Amino acid sequence: MSAPRRLRNTFYQTASAHGKRCQALGGAKNHGILMPDADMEMATNAIMGAAYGAAGERCMALSVVLAVGDKTADDLCARLEKQIAALRVGPGLDQSPENEMGPLISSAHRSKVLGYIDSGEAQGAKLRVDGRGFSVEGPRAGLLRRADAIR
Repeated sequence: MSAPRRLRNTFYQTASAHGKRCQALGGAKNHGILMPDADMEMATNAIMGAAYGAAGERCMALSVVLAVGDKTADDLCARLEKQIAALRVGPGLDQSPENEMGPLISSAHRSKVLGYIDSGEAQGAKLRVDGRGFSVEGPRAGLLRRADAIR
């Protein structure tokens, strides 16, 4: 369940009081679950749109995908890594149909994103696609960055 803090707490407390398991998520960190019998091509395309559309800067952006089974996870990661590395990044204002992902919203948010990446690596996560070395020219160039994939 994803909801504002007040509601999350209420749901969690109510579920706990009745001996029910509950995962109360917040902060717009939406999760997906991929089952082994899923159509992998369709799932990969859907995940790409949900995770990277609007540069991931929308309330319903997909932040985490749990693939059930090692084979499913390996297949999904290989497909996602290929598509993530190929995302075309550029300013959204130039109306270029080639650009698939625009800038982050602010310098503060860019720092937050980089902090998440650093924190993940420090905790043992492997950066499979690293977007940190990307640079372009222009007025909002510092807010443009390639997408990352962490496993």
